[in-house]
Amino acid sequence: MKLRILCISLLLIFISGCTQSGNSNSTANPIYITANGFDPLTTTINFGEFVTFINNDSKPRWVTSNLPIFDPGKALAPGESYGFYIGVIGRHQFFDKDNSHIKGELIVTSKK
Repeated sequence: MKLRILCISLLLIFISGCTQSGNSNSTANPIYITANGFDPLTTTINFGEFVTFINNDSKPRWVTSNLPIFDPGKALAPGESYGFYIGVIGRHQFFDKDNSHIKGELIVTSKK
């Protein structure tokens, strides 16, 4: 079972596509991280679209999920962003790794 979960996770990383981090000006499907949580709490995008997490808080924030593609591998510094193309249809919960009560949801639908 653990091997199956690992294989599925690795497959999702490859299917999901490219990631980008840094202080980019990309505002494709932005999800802002603030002192009060994620804004918006729920975002709906189409399969294959780019989503960007932008840390608008004054302290570092680490976004993560049960999907590895959500995790930038480190906390985002204030003003830093992290984005990726999502290739997994469904409802995906994400949260602040250091404050798990701060949650959000990304809904990925098929292309219209």
